[in-house]
Amino acid sequence: MESPKTYHGYDKDGKCITTSTAEDANNYINPEEVKAAVENLENVLKEQFKGITDALRGLEQDANEAVIVQGTKMGGTIDETCTAIDGIPEQIMSGISELYNVSVQAHDEIQRTLNENAKQAAWGNNVVSVS
Repeated sequence: MESPKTYHGYDKDGKCITTSTAEDANNYINPEEVKAAVENLENVLKEQFKGITDALRGLEQDANEAVIVQGTKMGGTIDETCTAIDGIPEQIMSGISELYNVSVQAHDEIQRTLNENAKQAAWGNNVVSVS
């Protein structure tokens, strides 16, 4: 990731007469916070959907004994449903997990702009070079 830069403006004698430091783009978008939020969402999704499938699987034995629809026990249907539910968090996360990479790109673009602004701010009266 891009970092804030500091620029120094020098006079004709090579003496530093001005300094300018870029603002940190993390003040606008912090990719590490985005990453943590995405990871938290993934954990919550997995936990909640696991709770659903655990509850369904807990009913499977009773459903097999109590409910028979057209000669077919419900256990297979419950198992198929649980398998489908188990895949939902991954399906949701496949679209959300890219948010971290997008946030890094946005952060870096903002930081490059802030760095360029700081560089321009280092130019002042009697400044002949900036680095």
